[in-house]
Amino acid sequence: MPRPRTFDPDDALTAALGVFRAKGYEAASVQDLVDATGLSRSSLYATFGDKHGLFLAALDRYARQGREALDDLCACEGSPLGAIGAFLRQTASEASEGDLPPEGCLMTNVAAEVASRDPDTARRACAARERMTTAFGRLVREAQDQDEIGTGRDPQALARFLTSTVYGLRGLQKAGADPEALADVVDTTMAAIAAKSGRQDGGLRRGRRPSDVGARVRRRAAAGISVPRPTNHAPATGSEPPRSLTRGGTGTGPCWTGSSPKWNERSKTNPIPLTHV
Repeated sequence: MPRPRTFDPDDALTAALGVFRAKGYEAASVQDLVDATGLSRSSLYATFGDKHGLFLAALDRYARQGREALDDLCACEGSPLGAIGAFLRQTASEASEGDLPPEGCLMTNVAAEVASRDPDTARRACAARERMTTAFGRLVREAQDQDEIGTGRDPQALARFLTSTVYGLRGLQKAGADPEALADVVDTTMAAIAAKSGRQDGGLRRGRRPSDVGARVRRRAAAGISVPRPTNHAPATGSEPPRSLTRGGTGTGPCWTGSSPKWNERSKTNPIPLTHV
């Protein structure tokens, strides 16, 4: 007849979480886990199978805590945009006030350390990230319904942006960022998502409409930035197309750092590339 357990598995998982958080998966030895949990090796193996089994059980417990936090976030009454801001500020304050250990977020750490070669860990890390994105997406849509965020913004894109911000805050905390830097990240993020008329490309420098080009060229010219104009004649033999736009025509401070624009063999012109104007 098997002997009854004389320990609390939740207490053992809490202790194991501390070890994995401090040392990571690879560096944490079985002896470290035995010392932290107070279990014998035989009890550890009988309950969790092996070190990897204990690690996955600890991750599952950590994920449950994360789900509870997200449930609380989505259940907040009042302003959805305010709930998002409160969550980000809480994340930043936990980091700056030491409520998070200096080792940072366990899920973020293991995603970087072992998820690429451990499918079980990768599935858990991905599920945690998707749960956060789903929660943020729900709040963004609610904020749009209440006219707190422009209805032309893509809720899924904003949700992914917010999830990346949370992971970034945790990474900055682990790197020792000061509270002011973390607060700047939160403030800038909130200003970005609250804009009522955000660009549909999320701010990335993608292709412009042809009608935008003239205005952008005029603004650059007013700022003293020289812009090569299309020509109607072929370049001189042996000449090279310009490799960058330069500020003030001095050859310093390149404003465009792509490779040489492809020359139009039909018209022998060098048009300004729309994706870099």
